[in-house]
Amino acid sequence: MGQFVKRHFEQVQVKQQHDFAHKVEKIDDDLGTTKKLVRKLTRKNQDKHLTVHLVPYSWNKAGAKKTVDQAFTGTENKGFAHARVQTIFDTVFYQLAKDASRRYTVIQIKYFEMWYTRLDPKRKEGVKKIIKDGQVEFAQGGWVSPDEACPNYEDFILNMQIGQQFLQREFGVRPTVAWNVGVYGHSAAAQALFADFGLEAQFFDHMLNEPKGLRELNHSHTFLWEPFARNQGDNKQILTHIFRRAYGWPDVFAVDELKSADDPFITDPSLEGYNREWKVNEFINLCQEIANNSLGTENIVVPFGDDFAYMNAMLNWEQIDTLVKYVNEQQRVNLTVMQSTPSTFINALKREGVKYPVYNWDYVLASIDKGFIFSGIFSNKPDFKKQIKDYSALYHAQSRLFAKRVINHLVQEEEVKRVMDAQWSSGEALALAQSEDVITGVAAPHVIVDTTYRLASAFSKSRKELLRDIKASLKS
Repeated sequence: MGQFVKRHFEQVQVKQQHDFAHKVEKIDDDLGTTKKLVRKLTRKNQDKHLTVHLVPYSWNKAGAKKTVDQAFTGTENKGFAHARVQTIFDTVFYQLAKDASRRYTVIQIKYFEMWYTRLDPKRKEGVKKIIKDGQVEFAQGGWVSPDEACPNYEDFILNMQIGQQFLQREFGVRPTVAWNVGVYGHSAAAQALFADFGLEAQFFDHMLNEPKGLRELNHSHTFLWEPFARNQGDNKQILTHIFRRAYGWPDVFAVDELKSADDPFITDPSLEGYNREWKVNEFINLCQEIANNSLGTENIVVPFGDDFAYMNAMLNWEQIDTLVKYVNEQQRVNLTVMQSTPSTFINALKREGVKYPVYNWDYVLASIDKGFIFSGIFSNKPDFKKQIKDYSALYHAQSRLFAKRVINHLVQEEEVKRVMDAQWSSGEALALAQSEDVITGVAAPHVIVDTTYRLASAFSKSRKELLRDIKASLKS
């Protein structure tokens, strides 16, 4: 993290400056029937070339309104809960194989493991090639994206351990950046652990409106987080980027199988609804606005995804490819847009050498709408939270006994396999329970029941092995 330059941040009253020009023009299409107002914003550092990092991704919640199995297979599709993660990965990797310039970010490793392990050997080799070529990046690497307040240290580490072990074993990769956009607040303790895991940067959205507004005024959405600086100094630091808007698609670009709220690109002037110039200008305006409110002047990031996005990846990349093509063809603004990944953007910031403000404390509480704060996550469903803690204590106790057994030189290979399988099952179920929607208790009731069942089933398997160890200890 030595590549990032620090700047001491003073909370001063900053007046919002309107130092960019606004120009409104009317553009008629060839039919002469549609008139769209096109705003044209000017960037403060227009002479410097701006690279726009477009990051395609899916935020696949591990237990919210559907269980993990339901979300993966696509059953119980009702309203917002409509999701089929298996189809997301099928269509995404098919589209990635068609164009080497395309990029995609995977976050929840549990879903990816469910999909990958069900592929035939030939398809697995194709997936490995796409990953090796850098078209796919794994962010954070946790089995699920964990809540940052309710889990204890051991379970937080366990979740990261299981996910990253899978990535290392199958692909030889280790994530360096986290993408924690859906988590209900962020703690300094979690940032310290992320730094220990080797993560050098993270991205998120949810935090209280007041500090987010202050960072808006000071153009400090990107900052260096140094948790426990009083004791650790700058030994643990993680570059943090907060999205100014919601973590989904930009306005007027949400064209997706699940959330097709906006019109697609219509590039043929003879068709009704022709909107190419208007869409291009809207995106350029967004980039100019982000750049005007950033400390850096050469690189910005634009998230391009949402919850369970890319179920029809062909539709998504048709829009992305069209956007990239026509934005890069325009000559009015000195910018280039590219499909990118979180770590590519972070590496670009390193080269830019910007001085960032420093922050040391928590951002645990979060709000989405004015007056709506996620505070019940700490006390919601206390019995369920206690159950997770009890299973956690049992897991870490049995780990010591299991370790003692498997290192015994007299142990048989079959017995080692049986013990390791039991340990894996209980650890995987416990890691899954750390999800930001599950351990906080905000998941649907049937998801909580499913998690409880998974924990009970997994630990009933390990309990048999545990009883063997206890009996052996009593005899000795």
